[in-house]
Amino acid sequence: MDKEFEFVDRNSLEKNTCNICDKLLNVQPINCVVNDACIEKICGRCVHVIDNCNNKNMWRQYAYEDLARCISYPCSNKKYGCEVVLHWDEVKNHEIVCTFQYISCPLSYKDIFPDKTCSWMGNVKKLDEHIENCHKDCVLNPPQFDLTDSKSNNIFFTHVTSQLITVAREKYYCLLMINGNDIDSQCFRYQLELFDVTRNNSIILRKQRLESVRNMMECWNDVDRMLKIDLVHLKEMLATAGVISGRFGVVKKNKKEIVQITGGKDHEHLTSPAADAKTKIPPPDETMLQELECPVCNEHMIPPIFICEAGHSICKDCKMRVQNCPNCRCQFSGARNFTLEKLTTRMHYPCRNREIGCPFVSTSEKIRVHESACELSDNACILRREAKMYSHVAEAHAKDLLLANSIYIRDTRDKKETHNVLYVSGELFRLSIRGSGNSAYKFNVQHLGMVENEPKFRYQLQIIDQSPMGLNVSLTNSCQCVTENPNAVYTLAVTIPWDMVKPLVFEGRYFYYQVNITLIIKVI
Repeated sequence: MDKEFEFVDRNSLEKNTCNICDKLLNVQPINCVVNDACIEKICGRCVHVIDNCNNKNMWRQYAYEDLARCISYPCSNKKYGCEVVLHWDEVKNHEIVCTFQYISCPLSYKDIFPDKTCSWMGNVKKLDEHIENCHKDCVLNPPQFDLTDSKSNNIFFTHVTSQLITVAREKYYCLLMINGNDIDSQCFRYQLELFDVTRNNSIILRKQRLESVRNMMECWNDVDRMLKIDLVHLKEMLATAGVISGRFGVVKKNKKEIVQITGGKDHEHLTSPAADAKTKIPPPDETMLQELECPVCNEHMIPPIFICEAGHSICKDCKMRVQNCPNCRCQFSGARNFTLEKLTTRMHYPCRNREIGCPFVSTSEKIRVHESACELSDNACILRREAKMYSHVAEAHAKDLLLANSIYIRDTRDKKETHNVLYVSGELFRLSIRGSGNSAYKFNVQHLGMVENEPKFRYQLQIIDQSPMGLNVSLTNSCQCVTENPNAVYTLAVTIPWDMVKPLVFEGRYFYYQVNITLIIKVI
């Protein structure tokens, strides 16, 4: 006699799969879509495929989802060795981190790379080894390349310590992927620096996360996951008709950001970029450095390191700013953590400007000396103060005085040309902005105290994306002498075409920008 609520045909259930990925229909939403008079079943893994479907030709299977929640499922990687049994709500999260996933070599996609021939497929853990053994000619260290007008797609790989990063390039788009799951991908950010042959001018494009190479085709078909490289506009902005070169930088996010991404789960397997080979010293120990992060400023602590009454550590600078421990609210005394200080003598620290391109790595005794003179730092000048002029600006033009390295907003509907003053390193600078609506925007920073023809300062302008995509556009130029002729202000300005500004516009009318000014360090 048959039992109640028992499956009478298990084989049919196992064949009830998604028409796109051929996996079980056990990730919501489950939809049916009419395609050429046929009804296709699509699972939640492939929801990106139906984003452009007409709602009239698609309907969600709520009744099926309610029934399917009562069933336990094998992992989709069971045939590769995974023996985990999952409930409905566990399937998607497990598949993201499953170590039994099989993956095709990135060079096997003939639609993208028709001139490449590779049929390898294997466990995700073996991909790096396969690339090293079979495609070593595609591994670039450092990750630097020339942008050409070639219409063919290209791909190369680069090391991030023990991991390989995949860089796939179309003529106008660039996609950075890591051999890891989606959570791993979110724990890194990257930038692409583009420069001319002189390297005097550069443009930096930033993304707040990598993508997973396991989802390569899905990412390739989504331009929002890639960096757009408009070669024509870039050459105009860099004022060159020659070759433009590019260089990637990949950094791991700080401990606090990673904890938010991972939910506090183990992330020790994540690694950060290795030190430049030219430094000839060991790369920083990321695991130890995470334990040396100050809980207030998130910078790495170096001696002297102070402790609260309960034993929590804090750096010297933050001890001067706070009275109570941020962890337990106990007061700080003058007690120091000598045990931790002794440990730091064996550590190698990265420069605090690593995220914006500085490769310097050194001991705790030398790292702060370097940072005080690092060309990417903003340091105050102690030799010269334009006291009278600054006082005048502060009193008579306070509303026009901006803070360097702070974020400001501009309304694209505002047609008024703006001029503001920045006070940096004891010097005054004028920031001029022209542009509105769909026109190109011009930016220039001029040095008020400049008396020689050779610039002493450079500025970096960033337009910052406020959307979850996190795309930033960054340009650098030298600060020229202030000109009295208003028409000459923009002669040497950086120009950003509207096509590059538009994706960064917030709520249809605003964009956010930031200006940082640094001293030009001459190498003798």
